[in-house]
Amino acid sequence: MVVRRSISDLEQEIRRKHDLKSKLLEVSIEKDAVIFTFAKGGPEPFDASPPAFSGKASEPLRAGIGGGRRRRKRRVRNRVKTKGWDVLAKMVNTRGQTCTIYRPVFDALAGKKLSRKDAYAAVKAVLVSNGNDPNPSSVEYFLENTNEYIARGERSP
Repeated sequence: MVVRRSISDLEQEIRRKHDLKSKLLEVSIEKDAVIFTFAKGGPEPFDASPPAFSGKASEPLRAGIGGGRRRRKRRVRNRVKTKGWDVLAKMVNTRGQTCTIYRPVFDALAGKKLSRKDAYAAVKAVLVSNGNDPNPSSVEYFLENTNEYIARGERSP
C-alpha cells in the first residue's frame, strides 16, 4: 500500500498541532524521518508555497532498512562457570549478599597460611581451571566470601 501526502498538508498539520506561526524554512529527509525546519522568533507571515526540498524526491522512505538507527549492542552477563563444583554452603556475607561457597575454592584456601597475593592467585587459578576468564572483581568476590566462611569457623562437611 502506498500513501501519498503533500508537504503542505503535513506542514499545516504540524502548524495546528504545535501552534506555529513562523515561516517554514526547509524540509529534509534524515535517515527515517522527515525534518521540518521553522524560523525562530515570533510570528512572521509565511508563504503558501512550500520551500525547496533538500532530499531526493525519487528516493522512497524506508524505515529500518539501510541507514536507520543502530541497534544497541546486547550486553553479555559475565557469569563464572561453576558447573560440576560441589556446594559446601550458602550463606549471607557481611555485605548482605547471599553467596555460595564451593569446594574447589575452599580447598585452595583452607588450612593454608597464604598471603593475600598468593590467595588471590590460588582462587584465580581455580576459576581459570574451570574454563573461566575471571575479572578481578569476580576473583575478589570468591576470595572474600570463602575467607569469611573459613573465619566463621564453619567446616566442610
